[in-house]
Amino acid sequence: MPTRSRFAGLKLEEGDRARLKQMETGGARMSVRTWRRVRTLLERVRRMKDIQAPALALIAARDDVVLRPRSEALVAAIPAPLRHVKIFQYATHNDINLQPV
Repeated sequence: MPTRSRFAGLKLEEGDRARLKQMETGGARMSVRTWRRVRTLLERVRRMKDIQAPALALIAARDDVVLRPRSEALVAAIPAPLRHVKIFQYATHNDINLQPV
């Protein structure tokens, strides 16, 4: 019986998905730093599925720390009826709090 990939359903760029597939099958090594990032993202996605109250995700469109695909992966993991998203088009990682509502 085939086993389900622990990365199934995670929205990733094709290059990242290929690298994770290699890692799963033992064909690639990851640095400790890279693995910590992947592990943290997977843990956050797993926890998002347990949300039971309305959640507002604030996304800085010009964020160069938490890139848009990561933000979208986290938001997509929130149950749809509880998910609310506000994207600040001109915000960066460090000035999202200064943006007008």
